[in-house]
Amino acid sequence: MGCYIFRQFCDELIEQNRENSLKNIKFALLGLGDSSYTTFFDNPTTIDKAMILAGAKRVGTVGKADASGDQLAIIAKWIDDIWPLLKQAISEKPPCDDDLANAQSITQEICNSFAADFEDSDSSKNGQMSSFIYV
Repeated sequence: MGCYIFRQFCDELIEQNRENSLKNIKFALLGLGDSSYTTFFDNPTTIDKAMILAGAKRVGTVGKADASGDQLAIIAKWIDDIWPLLKQAISEKPPCDDDLANAQSITQEICNSFAADFEDSDSSKNGQMSSFIYV
């Protein structure tokens, strides 16, 4: 799933008020941008809002790396800070199979509603492959 489709997916999660559709799914988020633009941090803000609304649990804080500042240092610090939190997150009980199947089904349903060529990762199909890394 590319970034444009993922952003549309998040917009739909919010618009359709899909509370708990990603229940028990964990995610980490590092936003890259440039504060000289008026849209600075719009995408990460929307993505975080959608994921939280949908019941996903953010691991750590949302990283905010500004190209108008020392972006590489901010990215490096965020990475250093997130590793222990990710280690802890993967040591916790993972989402149950039903939660994962529900998240996959809802993702597929929503993406199919706005991307006619979107297909799931069923290896028997020759279309676009979608994937999430669930932690």
